[in-house]
Order: sequence, then C-alpha cells, then structure tokens
Amino acid sequence: MQKHIAILDAGKEWGGGTNSLLELLKRIDKSRYGFTLLFYNNYMKGTDSDIRTEAEKLGVRFLLLAQEKPVIASDITGPSELVADGETGFLVPVGETDAIADAILRLIENPTLRERMGEKAKGRVIRNFPVEKYVNDVENVFAEVLGH
Repeated sequence: MQKHIAILDAGKEWGGGTNSLLELLKRIDKSRYGFTLLFYNNYMKGTDSDIRTEAEKLGVRFLLLAQEKPVIASDITGPSELVADGETGFLVPVGETDAIADAILRLIENPTLRERMGEKAKGRVIRNFPVEKYVNDVENVFAEVLGH
C-alpha cells in the first residue's frame, strides 16, 4: 500500500533545502510513497525554471498554497486531503470537464464566493500544514528509507 506524504515548504526563495528535497524525491521509491508538495511561493530556479516545473518533472503533485485563492482540483488522493470541497475550493470528479467548467464559472461569476473561499483556503493551510508537521513527515520518510 502506497503511503501519501504532504511536504510543506514555507520558504521564499530557492536554496539548499529545496535542492535537498528535490534530491530526496529523485531517489525515493515512488511506488511506495506518493508525495504532494505544498508551497507558499512558486519561486524561480534561475530564469528558465520554477519549483512547480521541477516537481512535475519528477512526477510529484504540486500545490501552491496560502495565496488566498480557491482551488479547483480533481477528487483524488492528495488534493482531496487538502481542499475542503465547497469551503476552500471545489473537488471535481476526474475527467468531468463539465464539472470543472461549472466550478470555474461559479468562481468567475461570484467574486464574494471567490474571496471567501480564498481566505478560508489560506487559513486552512496555515492551521493544517504547519512547518512542524513538514519536519516530522520528512524525518519519518528518512527513517523509513534508511531502515531506522
């Protein structure tokens, strides 16, 4: 059974921690672990790449958080653990393009809903994904990978 791990990065720029995280993700057995990277900022790596691009190259889910924006995501493991449907955004069935379009239109047509969901999304991120949880999750992965 695959274990799903959410990793939060609250940094504001590319640095040693980002490089270490990406190196870990290159080496980890992704058949045993599923990752969702949660970032407060989509910062740049030089002029040709950003953290989202690097994560996607590794086949890792990426979610930009705490931007006071509602999220529309597929109702699958990862996003469904992060998005409170109807409160911080919308979860839509995989492949249901009409549902995605409806969610987008609902947010376009209702600025008050969009702002309220965005505020709640930021609050949810801050409450549910503190740096301490990130550190604990990373320590557990290292311990398991290293057999400790």
